Amino acid sequence: MVYVLKMKLKDTAYPAERIVHVRKETSFRQLHHIIQAVYDWHGGAAHIFTSGRNGIEPRWIGNTSLKNERFMDGESIPVLDETSEQIRDWLNQPGDQLIYRYNPQQDWLHSVELLEIIEPDESILYPVCVEAFHDSPLETEPNGVLQEAHAPEELVTFVNESLKRSLSIINADEAKNQDAVWEQLLLLSRIYYEEMPWNHLSTEQVFVLVDPETGTTLFCSVSGKQEDVPGLNVYIGEESFSQVLESSALLEATDDTLQAAFALNRIEALGLVYKTEEELDNEDLHLLEDHSVLFSNRQALPAFSSISPDHSVPMKLHTDETRWMILALEQTLEIIDLIKKGLEVPVLQEASVMLARVYSPEYDQFINSEMKVIRRH
Repeated sequence: MVYVLKMKLKDTAYPAERIVHVRKETSFRQLHHIIQAVYDWHGGAAHIFTSGRNGIEPRWIGNTSLKNERFMDGESIPVLDETSEQIRDWLNQPGDQLIYRYNPQQDWLHSVELLEIIEPDESILYPVCVEAFHDSPLETEPNGVLQEAHAPEELVTFVNESLKRSLSIINADEAKNQDAVWEQLLLLSRIYYEEMPWNHLSTEQVFVLVDPETGTTLFCSVSGKQEDVPGLNVYIGEESFSQVLESSALLEATDDTLQAAFALNRIEALGLVYKTEEELDNEDLHLLEDHSVLFSNRQALPAFSSISPDHSVPMKLHTDETRWMILALEQTLEIIDLIKKGLEVPVLQEASVMLARVYSPEYDQFINSEMKVIRRH
């Protein structure tokens, strides 16, 4: 989802406002760079955010390596790490606000208000400014000397050019984080193959994961036990898994391949299979080359894919999907350990319940649960 944010420079004769669309996963470090870009400042001084959420006492979010007590009247208050905190966890509904304080000598204050939550447009490169009023003052001038005068339409263009120039800075931390995520995903895929879970689970022993962040149900099926290609299928949501069952039932009852294919075209799923080096496409090869995880078995290299009704062919994983695939691999390996200790995973066609893995805040870990089997008639 995309957040529509109103940024307003406070306590100045020129209350420069910007309406900016940003992705909800934006970190506070990224938001700092975005604010600097839309006001055409340079970000060389200290900054900090403050926010209250759901009646909780206001908290400070910033660069934990700086002595941010300069903003706090000498108080020693814990500061949350702006590189890991995301705005979606602090701005929940329209009207929620943050305060951004920049440069303790000038003590510039900006309010950041959530106006609306909208669907993303994949043709747009976020962040993007859609409205702008009043040029911003020079960041070194407490009396508010304007940098330049622009009409609102010209100002929007000027601000977006500034955002584009700053994209490498805005996304630097995200790129580092994504590299770390892919390192983790590739390492888990290597461990998964070495563990050979298909020796313990068949495709009929489907189990369920519940994503603790979104509540999304993920239906996981291990392949490779018979003649299947070794891998892991993750069906996203009950409707997708129902379509898989419908397709299988149609093939079994009527051998209607057309209707079965139509059912499969409506699913949303993630896939992992293992291929030889010659079988991998260039993008998958580059992914392996760009990361440090070593695969000594060049006949079993991971290839990830995303299937969606929105696309006619499988796509590569995007950010949220990598997290789901990591969760699925971690929990599959955990289930294999439990199977070795005596756990029995029900076979879908023979049971009334499915094994489910759900996160328990009390124990701070995933625990076993049950979910009623979904059936299509």
